[in-house]
Amino acid sequence: MYSAIKIFTQSSFFTNFIISLIILNGITMGLATSKEIMLDYGSIINTFDIFVITIFTIEIILRIYVHRLHSSKMVGAYLTLL
Repeated sequence: MYSAIKIFTQSSFFTNFIISLIILNGITMGLATSKEIMLDYGSIINTFDIFVITIFTIEIILRIYVHRLHSSKMVGAYLTLL
C-alpha cells in the first residue's frame, strides 16, 4: 500500500490535479469577494471550497505518510499545519 500511495502522490496526474485545484480555488476566492456573485452562486462556491479543503487535507496526509514523519522534506508542511 505504501508504494502505491507513493507512486500516486508523485505522479504527474496527481500533481496536475492539485495545481488545477489551486488555480480554481484562487478563482473562486476572487469570485467570493463579489456580493452579487455570492448571492447567486454562494452555495456552489462554498461547497467547492469545502471540497478543495478536503482534497488538500487528504493530500497532506498522504504526503506525510509517504515521506514519513521524520523526513526533513516535510518540515515545511508540518510548520504550515501549525
